[in-house]
Amino acid sequence: MRRGLPCTAIALALTFVCAPAAQTRNLNGVIGLLTLPQLAGRAHCQQPARREATLHATPDSADVVGWIRSDKHPGSEADCYRVVLSVYGRDGSVRELPTDEYEEEEPHAAVVVETRGRWFKLRLTDGAAWYQASGEDRYFSLEALLRRRPAHLTEAWDRTLAGTAGGVRRRLPVDSRRRVIGYAEPVLETMRVVLASGQDPEEIRRRYNVTYMPSEPGPNGTLVLHFDKGVPVHAFERPDRAAAPVASFHTDASHHALRTASANPPKVAVFERRTGWLQVALLRDDWKAEPRAWIEDTAAWRFRALDTDADRTEFEDNAFGRENPNVRLVGSRVVAGALWLQIDMMSHTIYDSDQPPRVIATGWVRAHGPAGRPVVWFYSRD
Repeated sequence: MRRGLPCTAIALALTFVCAPAAQTRNLNGVIGLLTLPQLAGRAHCQQPARREATLHATPDSADVVGWIRSDKHPGSEADCYRVVLSVYGRDGSVRELPTDEYEEEEPHAAVVVETRGRWFKLRLTDGAAWYQASGEDRYFSLEALLRRRPAHLTEAWDRTLAGTAGGVRRRLPVDSRRRVIGYAEPVLETMRVVLASGQDPEEIRRRYNVTYMPSEPGPNGTLVLHFDKGVPVHAFERPDRAAAPVASFHTDASHHALRTASANPPKVAVFERRTGWLQVALLRDDWKAEPRAWIEDTAAWRFRALDTDADRTEFEDNAFGRENPNVRLVGSRVVAGALWLQIDMMSHTIYDSDQPPRVIATGWVRAHGPAGRPVVWFYSRD
């Protein structure tokens, strides 16, 4: 398990001076979540009893480094008291306690990075400190959280699975439906249009079918518009001009019709290249259901090949979003002081399809990435 900061660092971490700040996710090294009902309250919109909890430098020590107290959240409405848990330093400084949601409609829980009996090391905004839990506090280990709620791999996952806990990891292949060979950039014409006095800019927008059209004052009270102009093109169901067009659009607005990466001008994902043709994907809400189509490889486009795995991965993550597959926890084991999780990777969730999810891969992952972020996390809401 990941160890926290030494005592001297904890004391220094509490020498801050500011009002309660906006909550940020601080889950580095998390091994579980601890509910604090006496401080956070139970009933919504009701003020909890005014209590505080002591934070210590080490378990069973008299060295107090701060206190957790419940404050009124700055965003509370007049008829609804919302609680924010704050850490008060011995010097009178204040910071919000990092928390995370463990269940919908429940107060958030403190982030735990180490345990010793009923002592819990809690993540602070800077550093960590020890807290002795009361009989009302409830601890959910990482494994318990992953078993009680649907789980998924996070951005800390390096896309590998090991055959055994602590064993050699192998990289999983990318879903073939998002495997690109490169991208096509539209070759656009830069336009500069000077509007006559009283001329409506919308007239130019409609004429050239453009969306982004910055302007600046011109001479003698005129207005100068700048924009990039594309050309009209078709996408075909097969690489043949005689085939039926399945989409028509201007190249500068290709991101409205085709799967692209975020860029200006748009970068159209290309899956296959044949003489005179580029295979693309027609844009849909779900990239897994996007049909393929073909555009002509003409001077209207500039094709860029993606030759390295790193470049392809970066582009695919941008165009499709990073793959964070849903998983099911099978088991766990500690190897050389590191927690490993055995998981089943699932084809989909019950929300994606009426068909029962199937296991597409099984293996082990380290519970935490190199920076301490959790590799597997859970959905706190349905």
